[in-house]
Amino acid sequence: MDSATQWGVITTIVGILTFLAGRFFEQRKLAQANRLKLLEPVEEWVQGASRIIGIVGDDISAIAVGLPSPIGYSPRDRIEAGKALAESKAKVLGILRSHALTTWGTRKFSVRLSTLVNQLSLAIEREYMPAHSRLLDKMNRKEDLSVDMMALVATASAINVIIQEIHMCLSQLKIRFT
Repeated sequence: MDSATQWGVITTIVGILTFLAGRFFEQRKLAQANRLKLLEPVEEWVQGASRIIGIVGDDISAIAVGLPSPIGYSPRDRIEAGKALAESKAKVLGILRSHALTTWGTRKFSVRLSTLVNQLSLAIEREYMPAHSRLLDKMNRKEDLSVDMMALVATASAINVIIQEIHMCLSQLKIRFT
């Protein structure tokens, strides 16, 4: 084979490989951007959970000061926060169960995020909100609130640790997807 033909073949092969590599990297870039967008509903849901914690924290503060009712949030704010959290929960859990956020480099963080979101959801639904209801019921009956307040504060502290870990996982995933 003469040198002109060899250079032609080499140039063609390099061109094809460059084209294929470019397509691969562009597809990877689009997939990462899509994964990054999937994190948005998860972040919004966690912010909603933080808002619920804040609303209940406001209740605890009002009760501790001796106010007859919480003043920081209106009943409408409470209803909207709870409703938004409940409505978006299925979407968030679906995203996490789909394993769309799982790649070779993000497997550990996506699995941890899924576990933490499930823990947060269960802690709010099964521990935090029932304890808050009991506290408000006892407040209305003029009973001793100290034990229930301490239990609610302890649960809030545990939930805040979960929320912090969720934010850490979200941050790590964002870094990997950009």
